[in-house]
Amino acid sequence: MITQLILNHLLKHLMNITILVTAFTFISCSGLSLDEKKAEENKKANIYYAQGTQNLVEKNYTKALEYLRKSYEINPNDSKINNNLGMAYYFKDRQELAIKHIMKAIDLESTNSDARCNLASIYVIMKKYDLAEKEYQIVRNDLTYPHQYRVLYNLGLIKMKKGIFDEAKNYFEMSLKEREDYCPAHFALGDMAYNSNNLKEAYKNFHNSSKGTCYNEPAPHYFMGMILVQWQKYHPAKEKFNDIVSRFPKSEYAELAKRELKNLNSRLSLQNYNEIIPLKNRSGIDTNIDTNIDTNNIKDTKDTNDTNDDTSYNNYNVQKF
Repeated sequence: MITQLILNHLLKHLMNITILVTAFTFISCSGLSLDEKKAEENKKANIYYAQGTQNLVEKNYTKALEYLRKSYEINPNDSKINNNLGMAYYFKDRQELAIKHIMKAIDLESTNSDARCNLASIYVIMKKYDLAEKEYQIVRNDLTYPHQYRVLYNLGLIKMKKGIFDEAKNYFEMSLKEREDYCPAHFALGDMAYNSNNLKEAYKNFHNSSKGTCYNEPAPHYFMGMILVQWQKYHPAKEKFNDIVSRFPKSEYAELAKRELKNLNSRLSLQNYNEIIPLKNRSGIDTNIDTNIDTNNIKDTKDTNDTNDDTSYNNYNVQKF
């Protein structure tokens, strides 16, 4: 079962934005031929495109939209400009305009796999999984596309949403064959193993997903902590949860970690109590077992009319603190 919190983490890696940051200089258009003026207009479009794309990456979506619109006004038939303008509209919650421009980008250049992936990702968010899968499968045929590992990962997410877990696992594993250190695929495999109660495999994948670009993600660390709790390794688990609270104080996982820390502190307090007073049970009765007990005497003193096999000796043997 995929919780919304886990799904949000998995979906963070859907979008692909083409980045082009290039330095240009303006030249006065006076005295230039028509072709030269057109070339200068294209330079302006490229500058606006580069600035808008940089704003898009920095999540300044208002400025991104401003500059990408200017670029589009000069060069409306550029595939990359349409793709990034579509993404700016998407992040400004104008989904229809986003789809319009991204589809135009694909119409202008059918091999623009970044645009096709963006369109597919929006379809995933809209829960139009069949349409999304169709676009991703087209991109898979683009053998020169450098981000196939993302495409395979996203196809795995679609299969997870459809409940086809065997195929999802295959896609995540193929993603890792394309790029071994792609941490979102490791996390997805960890989540699947965790839900199957394969804790050893889950821990390995969560550990792998906490490296590289995902080092600053709280989710893998939280689930490693949860597995450590199930393994009764309370002190390492406590370190994990404290680390989450310290490094990610505003995240949802920090609140979950605080709750687990409260539970762990209760368990550790009880554990420490039992270590300090091992010869007393909670009622204060001395339950120390004399290892020199003569078991024959116990049997001899048993009431011969007592047919209960549950002797005091057996009780001592099974009692655990």
